[in-house]
Amino acid sequence: DVQEAVGTSVNPKVIDVPSGEMGRSTIDGIAGDGIQLKAKARVTVRTNLDRLVGGATEETIIARVGEGIVTTIGSSETHKAVLENPDR
Repeated sequence: DVQEAVGTSVNPKVIDVPSGEMGRSTIDGIAGDGIQLKAKARVTVRTNLDRLVGGATEETIIARVGEGIVTTIGSSETHKAVLENPDR
């Protein structure tokens, strides 16, 4: 939708990960020590009009951010490492 793209290029959009429509309230990952961590994220996106064609949809952004969260938690040796530095 071109109108929405122009709108988000001026006013950034905040996306919750996971979205309420997914039926999940958290993204779950298991750290190297076997402890399960539950995470939520808020992502601010702004449309780059120069790269609009073929751009990612909101669902794609949610999926990529969720995958990144799970990968980061899973690659941590302990759950404490994630809790000590959550923005890693």
